Amino acid sequence: MAISSDELCPLTLSDFAYELPAELIAQEPKAEREGSRLLSRGAQGGYQQTLFRALPDLLPADALVIVNNTRVIAARLYGSLASGGRVEVFLLSLPQGSEPAKLRCFAFPARKLHLGREVLFVNGLVARVQERSPVALSDKISSPPVFEFSFNCSGDELARWLELHGSIPLPPYIKRQTPPSVQESRDSQRYQTVYAALAGSVAAPTAGLHFTAELIARLKERGVSFAAITLHVGAGTFLPVKSETISQHCMHQESYLVPRETLAAIAEAKRCQRKIVLVGTTTLRGLESLFRLAKGDESALMGLADRWWSTDLFVYPQRRGERFRPWVGDALLTNFHQPGSTLFMLVCALLGFTEAQALYQFAVEEKFRFLSYGDASLLEL
Repeated sequence: MAISSDELCPLTLSDFAYELPAELIAQEPKAEREGSRLLSRGAQGGYQQTLFRALPDLLPADALVIVNNTRVIAARLYGSLASGGRVEVFLLSLPQGSEPAKLRCFAFPARKLHLGREVLFVNGLVARVQERSPVALSDKISSPPVFEFSFNCSGDELARWLELHGSIPLPPYIKRQTPPSVQESRDSQRYQTVYAALAGSVAAPTAGLHFTAELIARLKERGVSFAAITLHVGAGTFLPVKSETISQHCMHQESYLVPRETLAAIAEAKRCQRKIVLVGTTTLRGLESLFRLAKGDESALMGLADRWWSTDLFVYPQRRGERFRPWVGDALLTNFHQPGSTLFMLVCALLGFTEAQALYQFAVEEKFRFLSYGDASLLEL
């Protein structure tokens, strides 16, 4: 079969644009997690619309489901300057330890935050600007300035303060009139998976938000087994791709860990030819990153398990006809992602550019809800 010139032409950022009506961007989660809609696409095409609670009917009884069990921290702080001006601080990592806390942060309005300036918070918390850098997260990513703040408490004390007074770091497209503290926020529960275990993310692995303990129990009753990795989602996930030449975009670094028992579960599932379902793009990226760290040698994976690593893996199709096949995974559960985002590019790489565009066009026409609090898709690979 002849290959068309369109399939050979390199893709640019503009190719990953699509029309997303504002009313389809979910501002609130469904009343019930399982009540989200689910669009299932078979490996050979063809769509099926149902609700997420019907997932047990869509997965093979012996499937292995792998989730990302990271926990979102209340990384957004609201304070003020001595002059009275309001300041928002967004932590880029989890505070911990008995030493005085020093953390890298985004902060707004950046123009008012000069070196040595103090930001005052409730209950006597004070942060002082120690450094200010025009470059964030990577030498190649253009972004708001990154500050280093020193706090008048230890990392452990700051973590406890956040549990009482911090705010959940919702994506910028979810609007809240007055961001409440984590104690007051309805998002503190709903922007967290029910299986969240290890704190460290500043954004939720949103594909997992649809699961409930009851749904997981029903899946297990049918013979479905679960395993987990941890990938702490970083603030760079909110940063857009700005370069029209996609290869010039540099992904942010994120920490991940793959347990030995998860690798053992994968090996057993592959040996028995059981289907493996990955919940979320972060799960896929974590597992694929470990495989690449092992240089494609599956026998070396166990030696890398139970250790923290860093990844900046960016998966995208360079041309229309390309498809990416991950080391492991027969299906991906994921939400519907923003136009031009690295997440949408990953979906395009998995399904093929044309198929992914058609899927998203169908989802828009059928008025599925998009982005973090939106509906889900089950994509066979």
